[in-house]
Amino acid sequence: MEALSKMASPYAVIIRENKVKKISTEELVPGDIVLLEAGDIVPADLRLLEAYQLKIDESPLTGESVPVLKQIEPILEKNVSISERKNMAFKGTLVTNGRGKGVVVATGMNTELGKIAKMVQEEETKTPLQKRLADFGKKTRFSHHFYLYSYFCFWHLERRKAFSNASHSNCFSSCCCP
Repeated sequence: MEALSKMASPYAVIIRENKVKKISTEELVPGDIVLLEAGDIVPADLRLLEAYQLKIDESPLTGESVPVLKQIEPILEKNVSISERKNMAFKGTLVTNGRGKGVVVATGMNTELGKIAKMVQEEETKTPLQKRLADFGKKTRFSHHFYLYSYFCFWHLERRKAFSNASHSNCFSSCCCP
């Protein structure tokens, strides 16, 4: 979680009431217009309105090592992966070149980066293989304990039997021998 929070920008340059302002990213709300320049960390998920040679390093989200050239044309396809959303800028990514302007569409835990943070925080759900291995471990543990208990019981019975036989033979020898 700390690594994810370090990727967040502490401030954003926005346009409100026709004035350029620098505000804390915590004050951003959907609908705010954010200005981006080279070197900026994107403060929220943005739908780009303007992009002038805008390249963004999306490696924290996609793993791609090459910055992506952004565009403003709409994407009409549904269920498009993050790497194919060329008209979006995502929170925690780095502007490497150019400048742009975008409208905030998601903030905080509702961003793509926030979704990753939620997945990291949630308790892991076990896969079918993990469930079967856990069940196998329980059965193995039970059979191991049963084996040890049986061994101990038989050992104890044999010890008592040996002790009992030894004491009878001692009695017999002491009674028979003057």
